[in-house]
Amino acid sequence: MPEIKIKEQEIKSAFDTLKDKTNDFHPAASKPVFRHSSLQFLKFLQELEERYDKAVHDYKTRLLKAESDAWSNIESFVETEHRLADNFERENKR
Repeated sequence: MPEIKIKEQEIKSAFDTLKDKTNDFHPAASKPVFRHSSLQFLKFLQELEERYDKAVHDYKTRLLKAESDAWSNIESFVETEHRLADNFERENKR
């Protein structure tokens, strides 16, 4: 019997929800229209939007990687905890 109680299904559900919500997030690409704007200001807005889109994409990529790494570590921890508990039970039966 493992010493540390892990509700694996609850954790998996939370990580699945995080992954699904992250994958479903798609910021709307705005195309602002200004009647009395200079070309320089419009270029600035376009560059700002491009940087924002890249930042959101990079954030989503890193968040999905963190979710994947964390879930992998949790699975490894659960497996190790079960092995240790099994070994401990075997030692106590001797």
